[in-house]
Amino acid sequence: MTEAKKANSASEDAKAKFKAALDAKNAKARETSSGNEGDGGSTNTKGPESAGPTQRMFRRKAGG
Repeated sequence: MTEAKKANSASEDAKAKFKAALDAKNAKARETSSGNEGDGGSTNTKGPESAGPTQRMFRRKAGG
C-alpha cells in the first residue's frame, strides 16, 4: 500500500470508532431520558432556581 492509502484507512478506522462511541452515548442518553416522560419537568430543577428570573445580587470584593 502507499502512504496515502494507509493514512486514509487509518482515518476511516478512527471515524468508525468515533461513530460507534457516539451511537453508544446517544443510545444511553435515550435510555435515561425515557424515564422522565410523566413528571412534566426536569428532575434537576429544585427550589428557587426553577421559580423564574430574579434580580441578581452583586457584592463588592472584600479587601484590596
